[in-house]
Amino acid sequence: MNHRFTYKETNLNIKLDRDILDELIGEIIFHRKQLEGYIRENPGFVSALEPVNANGCEIVKLMAKAAKIAGVGPMAAVAGAISELGAKKAVELNSGWVLIDNGGDIAMYGDKEFAVQIYAGCSELSNKLGFKIIPKHFCGICTSSSSVGHSISFGYADAVVVIAKSAAIADATTTAIGNKVVGDSINESIKNALKFAKKIEEIDGVLIIREDEIGMWGNLPEIIEIKQDETNIGPGEITGEICTKEH
Repeated sequence: MNHRFTYKETNLNIKLDRDILDELIGEIIFHRKQLEGYIRENPGFVSALEPVNANGCEIVKLMAKAAKIAGVGPMAAVAGAISELGAKKAVELNSGWVLIDNGGDIAMYGDKEFAVQIYAGCSELSNKLGFKIIPKHFCGICTSSSSVGHSISFGYADAVVVIAKSAAIADATTTAIGNKVVGDSINESIKNALKFAKKIEEIDGVLIIREDEIGMWGNLPEIIEIKQDETNIGPGEITGEICTKEH
């Protein structure tokens, strides 16, 4: 089952093996409202560009934890946190597999095989590479870009894709790693960012694209070539920086 759902800034592409959409959407709206309530009382949570101490609802604590690991502001983890909490609810409701894509920040679980296509803005590599992945356990795959989307980035990467067991952590660390892709030398900027990424114990791997160069580190899923005439990805399945299709 494929579903699209939009609530304010949250734009979800949901893939499920069970008809539990109403319960799942209710859970996501619940966490969104919890976050909005916290922000009303703590407006500095939104503007912070560094980790903050935050005690409150589940989504706030998840975002604050991810931000502390990455060394960035908590809002860098918001999209991944929503995906993660939604996917965990689906598993609680006995889903055998689930994928939730929140504008390119993905949480997945189960034994379903997916291809995740990487969109990297104007890079020549954009839409030409992807991952073939069977998550089995919880898995987050998130992206950050200086040239695509609404995320704040101080680097020059066209795409930084992080794999982690937590989508919130993957989301926050893409921002942190992307901020390190700086300098006139493309090759050196990617090397420096990968060196930084290696110090983050909570992530499994990272892929960085800047213009026509690519760097990788860690335990990444199988990388596949995406042939444009074979993707068969309809416009309803494309969201944000990463689009997904079932295999």
